[in-house]
Amino acid sequence: MRSVKRFSVATWSTLSFLLLLGTLFASTANAQLVDQITSPGTVCGGDLTSYGNCTAGEISVSSVSGTVWDDPWETNKTCVRGETITALTTTVTYSIKTQNRYDLLMWIGEQEGTDPRSAVAGDAAKSCVVMSLPGPFPGGTGNDVFKDIETTDQCADINGSAAATNETRDFTNIDFECQDNDNDGKADIQLLLTWSQNQNQSCGTGTGQSFPTNGANSKCDYEIVNSALDIVEPASLTLIKNTLGGDGDFNFNFQMTSGTGLPASTLVITSGGTGQLLFDELTPITDLDITELIKVGWEITDISCTGATDNGTYDFNTAPQFITGIQIAAGEDVVCTVSNTKLSTLTVVKTTAGGNGIFDFDSNKTNIGSFQIDTTTLNTGQRVFTLLEPGLDYTITETIPASGWNLSSYVCVTEGGLSTGTDDQAGTGLSGIVLLPGENTTCTFSNIADGVSAISKVTEGGDGTFDFITSIPPGPGFSITTTNGTGGISTGTIAPGTYHVTEHSAPNSPWTLVDIDCTGTAGWTSSLPTRTVELVVGAGETFDCQFTNVKDGSLTISKTTLPTGSPQNFTFTGSTGGSLSDGQTYSESGAPGSVFTATETALPDWELTDISCTNVTLSQVAITGAVGGTDGIFEPGDDTVTVTVEAGEDVECEFTNTQKANLTIIKHVTALTTTNPVVLDFDFTSDVPNFATFTLSPTDPGTDDQIVFINLTPGVYGVGENPPGADGWALTGASCGDGSSVTAIDLSPGENLACTFTNSPL
Repeated sequence: MRSVKRFSVATWSTLSFLLLLGTLFASTANAQLVDQITSPGTVCGGDLTSYGNCTAGEISVSSVSGTVWDDPWETNKTCVRGETITALTTTVTYSIKTQNRYDLLMWIGEQEGTDPRSAVAGDAAKSCVVMSLPGPFPGGTGNDVFKDIETTDQCADINGSAAATNETRDFTNIDFECQDNDNDGKADIQLLLTWSQNQNQSCGTGTGQSFPTNGANSKCDYEIVNSALDIVEPASLTLIKNTLGGDGDFNFNFQMTSGTGLPASTLVITSGGTGQLLFDELTPITDLDITELIKVGWEITDISCTGATDNGTYDFNTAPQFITGIQIAAGEDVVCTVSNTKLSTLTVVKTTAGGNGIFDFDSNKTNIGSFQIDTTTLNTGQRVFTLLEPGLDYTITETIPASGWNLSSYVCVTEGGLSTGTDDQAGTGLSGIVLLPGENTTCTFSNIADGVSAISKVTEGGDGTFDFITSIPPGPGFSITTTNGTGGISTGTIAPGTYHVTEHSAPNSPWTLVDIDCTGTAGWTSSLPTRTVELVVGAGETFDCQFTNVKDGSLTISKTTLPTGSPQNFTFTGSTGGSLSDGQTYSESGAPGSVFTATETALPDWELTDISCTNVTLSQVAITGAVGGTDGIFEPGDDTVTVTVEAGEDVECEFTNTQKANLTIIKHVTALTTTNPVVLDFDFTSDVPNFATFTLSPTDPGTDDQIVFINLTPGVYGVGENPPGADGWALTGASCGDGSSVTAIDLSPGENLACTFTNSPL
């Protein structure tokens, strides 16, 4: 982003500069440029001895005037390297006391020791057209003092009987780049006067530059004004936005006392938790304030700037938040980082068994406070709290339940499925609940009416329906279906006595009962082998027994063949083993941690080309067999998969086999002649493995010779007769049964292809 400064060359009406010009046609004149000129009209061309006498035959610059420089140049006297500077308005007045001068040109440029006419070096006729600013002088033959007498180069010529006169030239809005070609630390903006000098005259010396001193139509110039700006290096500002808990778009405003290069406002969009904008080529900036506008659902957690002369101060306690007083000097690379965290959500769910009610809750956070949940609709209700600060210290407790209710369970789960929170030991809730940035944590409190004992089901690895047999009235059994790993049922009010609850074990069930645990006032004992809990219930005693099941993991082996539909059976050995053809599968399952293996027995005419496993999250998979192959990625030579299954994961591993191909090369001769009564040997070359060369020798036209290549890997092969035709024979045909060229025989999986080479006697 380039910045622009606008200025004029200054108010120069009181400055004076003169140009001494030798007479253009005087072959012996020795024209010079005067080193110092103190007032307009005092030193003139041709007056080499008396600086105070401008007479006929001379040209001088009587005045140069213009508007003042714009700020900040007027104040700082500097420009930033690479920025564009614009001269506003400059007027040059000539005092003309001569009748003969050619190619007179006044221009403004960045001289810096380099001839600005270099673009047209050696082409004097074009220099005025190309270099004249704001444009070339018009041609014509009128009474204008400045006119193109030569009518070829659009330069200003003076030739004729012009009387002494003053002529002006205006320059408006001329752009320059702030640069330092002569390494003096300054950008030199020069007002030059150029003219055409005679062949044997030197341009002379002066405060400006002189280009070539001798030669036909030499161009001479004299520096009238030189304005220099101190060059400073540009600064840069990188604005970085980091986010935790999600991505978003964030608005910023910039305000400053002085400096350029920054917009009034900008937008930073994050992706993957970060985003940034770079503003380079800044001029020095004072008192920069950066303000982030309020974005609902987010809070600023850190602000910092580095690399500035003064990195400013930061305010977290006001809205919107901002950085103030940043001071950026020339050449500084400043980085300001603003970090935001997305606010969290907490959902408290209340479920009831045995009735409905209104339940009171408390929290340790003022923005949650005390609240109620009513379960009058479908035995459930909830409250959602948004715009909460992420943290590790949230506590939610249920006030001692209303008369007639028991709090049977409470659990908090993050959006990612992780349990969070610690029992408060009072049996009323959880403390240390985690709210992650940008996520929702759900806490579920379940209540059972007084006198209603409960059986709960917890599952790992999935959900399911579980059947129970019980002696608790009304008996004889019930079912529990879990959702998100939990479920339960109230068994109702029961009389004192001894009762049994047994979880039914269905044949081939994928579930393993791993724990039975009861809470409450009743006595109990349990047995995992019999899947039974015995309850001894006294008057007024309650119980809640929880049966925990873990779902088995499984491994399914499937077979795919190329070509598809092959009836070939493939034998597998391992933890189960079996025989599979294309499209068939076999499975084995077991408790989490079970290890299953499957190894395919190789067949000579088939190649195992891939083993790939899917539905793998926590289970461990190793594909082995090749040298060094121990990971879950198939490598040629692998033939075994080993899977350690985790709860509820059904891993599927597909073994893909490609059938090898067969290729037959046939040599046929069309006839025997008296010249060729006996068939000779025909030599061949090929890229078939182990058969780089081979020979075929047919006996006669009715008895071909052939060679058969079996169990080739499908692909492209080439076969050629070498040399084409044996002595006295011509190769008259070479073709394959599937249309392939003999030099590019394309063998598909399972293909049996024959290619025939036919020779005829010459």
